[in-house]
Amino acid sequence: MKSFILTLLLVAVLIPFIMASFIYHVYGVETLSELSLSDSTLGLKIITPPNDKSVPVGSLTIMGTSTDDENSNCTVFVDWNNQKPFQKAIATGPYGQGDYSSWTYTYSPSYHNIINGTNNLTSKLECQNNSVITSKWNSINVTGIQSESFRKSNPTSVYNGGNSKVLPQLASHLKVSTNNSSQISVSKVLTVPPPRILSTLFTDLKVGKNIASPGEAQSVIIKVMDAKSLRLISGANVQLHITDGMKESEFPGVTNSQGLYNHSWTLDPTRFGMYKVVANVSIPGYIPRTYSANFQVQGQLLVQVNLAKGVVNPGDAQTLTVNVLDATTKQKISGASVAGNISSSKKFSSITDGNGITSYSWNISPVSGGTISKVALNVVHEGYSTLSKIVTFKTGKSMNLLGPPEEIQTKQIKIRPVKIIEGNACTGHQQGSDCADNSKLRQKTKGVDSFLESLTSQITG
Repeated sequence: MKSFILTLLLVAVLIPFIMASFIYHVYGVETLSELSLSDSTLGLKIITPPNDKSVPVGSLTIMGTSTDDENSNCTVFVDWNNQKPFQKAIATGPYGQGDYSSWTYTYSPSYHNIINGTNNLTSKLECQNNSVITSKWNSINVTGIQSESFRKSNPTSVYNGGNSKVLPQLASHLKVSTNNSSQISVSKVLTVPPPRILSTLFTDLKVGKNIASPGEAQSVIIKVMDAKSLRLISGANVQLHITDGMKESEFPGVTNSQGLYNHSWTLDPTRFGMYKVVANVSIPGYIPRTYSANFQVQGQLLVQVNLAKGVVNPGDAQTLTVNVLDATTKQKISGASVAGNISSSKKFSSITDGNGITSYSWNISPVSGGTISKVALNVVHEGYSTLSKIVTFKTGKSMNLLGPPEEIQTKQIKIRPVKIIEGNACTGHQQGSDCADNSKLRQKTKGVDSFLESLTSQITG
């Protein structure tokens, strides 16, 4: 009985190791990593050869790009017809070893050659962030044909794919098959001279606007030169990739006689945020290079400001109402931050409600008056350019509570000393004397004007 129990325990311990060994030998070590999560923010593409093109059987070099950068921990793997294990590609990004923003891999006998007929070539981008592994896939199909017939139908280009061509230095890896009886049965490798040393490209990539608005025109200008002589290079292949974080667009082209490639387009009026531009540049005789740049798309705010009173008497209340809209769509913007500074003495901050509105009320100092008050506003919302503006209103003159209004005090009245005569002492024959002077004293009053105005200011960024 004891031996039976020990046997069961031994089998339970050995089964996981047996299954792991089976998976490793049958499906390859990369099968386990295929359990990684898919991430929509990752990008991966085989750029050459193009999909559904004919290529010679034998060795084949492919090139591609990905969203890997200097801050990511990513690796690119490839396979042939789902044959495992995956093969690790070679990083060729501008940040050196480990930068898979551009990459290459050569199919050869050490893994698998391109065969006659359909070949499925799959690339896999695998990125690790702490303990989380995410992945992205991209595949193409190429048709392998015998080199002799391929060369006769297309003698000048390895791929019949427009601007996408394999560099001459890679053509030395191609195999051709020959047979005296038109029946292919033997393959041999052509003897080729040693590859020449490749030159280095220098590329200047500039975007028209580092900060742009939705719906505006944007442009990308790429200048390609020889890194050593700074000679402008015409005819260089440019694969331009533009992504807004949600979708990617590709714009292939070639440099002109001044070594320039220029692409212009109109930005999506509904998209905000960071855009990334990646340019893959290649030309025979030079090492392919990848360059990138970023630009920000920010919306424009429309801010309407209403002051309850254009002129406010000292001690009275004043109210400021702010309405925040999208300058293009006129959509109400809730959650916008509004900060104000009133004549450098009073500060406030608020958030717009669901209708894009916020307001603030305060009392004017009773001792102030006869001045122009300034309200400095600063409006901020994510995805939009910050808007700053100053609005003003007038403050009426202060009142002197211990005497006549301040306006009367400023008027000089000259009063001569007179003799006060009590009762009805003044008679008709005294009208020209002191009684006459005394009769000139009259109480005069002057009314104080009041103002009630409304002032509305509209501010656009």
